[in-house]
Amino acid sequence: MKFPALLFAILFISFSHLVSAEPEKSDTFKNEQEKNYTLDAAVLDNQQKFDEAIEAYTKAIKINPETSPAYRGRALSYAKKGDFRAAIADYGKVIEIDPTGIEAYNGRGLAFTYLKEYSYALESFQIVLELAPERPDTYNDIGLVYQLQGEIDQALRNFSRAIELGPDTQFNAYISRAVIYNETDKVDEAIADLNRAADINPKDYRIFYNRAISYFYKQDYDKSWDDLHTIDALGVTVPPQLRQELIRASGRDR
Repeated sequence: MKFPALLFAILFISFSHLVSAEPEKSDTFKNEQEKNYTLDAAVLDNQQKFDEAIEAYTKAIKINPETSPAYRGRALSYAKKGDFRAAIADYGKVIEIDPTGIEAYNGRGLAFTYLKEYSYALESFQIVLELAPERPDTYNDIGLVYQLQGEIDQALRNFSRAIELGPDTQFNAYISRAVIYNETDKVDEAIADLNRAADINPKDYRIFYNRAISYFYKQDYDKSWDDLHTIDALGVTVPPQLRQELIRASGRDR
């Protein structure tokens, strides 16, 4: 019995957390008006008012067509509203202005991943590693691309490298590696990774969903129910298949 792995939930969280809408300290502006439009846009983006943020970023760009902060921020707003082509175009403009900017390559790689254009995604992530060879987040992103393509050995190699470089921060890599362990009958290893992820971020529902799967495979139905109850307490809805199979296997509905 296999259950949905929520891989694109992992990808969504990657986009939400690895790329910031806030201007960087090193950013410069042509004048105060451009700066104010950019700062206002970042606030709107954080409020999930993406169309209004895009409008404000566009005003900043009209003032200064070579403004990296506004293109970078607008790219993120486009990505968050699901317009990945527009995001890729804006990240490309950021790269033209500053070819050494890691976040633009990273954001472009994530956008290509959403579009399932995996070869282009890997090209962008590889450039990030050329600029920052020990950046654990990028190894996690590369691992996810391979995982989505079903290239499990490559995925495991990159997730493990991410964890090696950032053992106290890479909860996404722990979760993704645990998904593979669950699917390859290494359930104890999956539980160990998910426990480590819970130590880092105990409010992430994906940990408990995938660990509930692990315990289901071990026929430890009480612990599987415990993790589903934790998900319920977090107010999150997950695919119903696991709960249905757990009711059947355990002979109870909670």
